[in-house]
Amino acid sequence: MRFSTKIISFAAVPAILFVLGMASSIGSLVNTREEFDRYINSEQAVERGLSEMYAQGLQMGQALRNVVLDPANPKALENLKAAQSSYEAAYAQSAAIAKGSAFESGLSQLPALRTMHATAQEKVLALVADKGDAIAVLNKEETPAWRELRGALLKQREVAVKASHAAQEQVNVRATWATRLSAGIALLAILVAVGLNLMLQSTVRKELGGDPATAREALAQVAQGNLTSPIPNQGDSASLMGVMKQMQESLQTLVKGVRVSANGIANATSEIAAGKWSVGWWRP
Repeated sequence: MRFSTKIISFAAVPAILFVLGMASSIGSLVNTREEFDRYINSEQAVERGLSEMYAQGLQMGQALRNVVLDPANPKALENLKAAQSSYEAAYAQSAAIAKGSAFESGLSQLPALRTMHATAQEKVLALVADKGDAIAVLNKEETPAWRELRGALLKQREVAVKASHAAQEQVNVRATWATRLSAGIALLAILVAVGLNLMLQSTVRKELGGDPATAREALAQVAQGNLTSPIPNQGDSASLMGVMKQMQESLQTLVKGVRVSANGIANATSEIAAGKWSVGWWRP
């Protein structure tokens, strides 16, 4: 593998881990948000609807008793009608939200109970002119009907509360899992980055045989003709510093050879010159 390829791979691996960590974190956050939205729009919404129906049922009972106690007071009847309308609106909204969920079956039992309750209320209103009969119907029919409806409402509300808590716990579990996963990937990326950094340093030492500044200084000394400057090599003989050391030794050998040859030539030249002088001296 080429040195440049190794450098690129050392940078690419942490980057890939970082991208994977970001993708995982974003995906987990999106899933957690979806779970939270579902919790808000279903479990908690049904719980609120059942609480509203229970509150409006209590309001209907109080308003109906006020009508029986004071038939001439129109406000009591208005309050009763308003509570009835609010109950029906809360049920319709809850039923629409619970459609297709585990709450649908339980909510489907409420209309029959509410019909019995409403029938008893209408019967009380029809007999409101005769307080004795109205009170008797109120105690014998309307109150038992409300108790049955109230029991069903409280039961379904308890189911909704448990489901709401379970959904909230699931959201918390997913959020915790996403946090731990992100932290784990981040820690892995840090460890990989540290490991790759150590590998990079080892690779640089192996490829260069030392620090790049040391290699640059050694090259400068050779370029200036200084062949005696020491070249420290921390790598093997195939490293840059190792090859430079071999080159320095080869140059030293070459220079020594040139010097020896030059000295030989100089000596031969001197001897030849001396021979010519001797011949010229004895020539007549």
